[in-house]
Amino acid sequence: MELLGRYSRLGRRLGQLDGLGEVTVARPHGPLRSDKQRQVRLRPEQIDEIVVRYRNGETAPMLAEAFGVHRKTILLALRRRGVEPRYRRLDDDDVAQAACWYHEGWSLARIGGELGADASTVRRALLRAGVPTGPRPGGE
Repeated sequence: MELLGRYSRLGRRLGQLDGLGEVTVARPHGPLRSDKQRQVRLRPEQIDEIVVRYRNGETAPMLAEAFGVHRKTILLALRRRGVEPRYRRLDDDDVAQAACWYHEGWSLARIGGELGADASTVRRALLRAGVPTGPRPGGE
């Protein structure tokens, strides 16, 4: 303590705290170590299995849950193996048809089902085309 007291403000602070009794130290901001996200590395044989299962029809979210990783980890592993993602991109004709159906009151999910795309894909395509989306009276 003598060295701390002589060369550090910490020593003076500790000396001031001596007479206070029990001192509670606050936890630093941020998550505790145990709260951190667990990093999972996929082994090559796991990636081989992912490729086979994806080609057999399982989706990236299904595989992510099965292997305990994020969906983007699965898609990145597939991309590194040269596997094209299955998501459906909507062309201009699809977007025009989707806009018509949307104005007729169809839901994004129903439009997506008809076009073979996810509802969020339809929504983004409609927004890019300038079609406002949101709650509609009488919509399904």
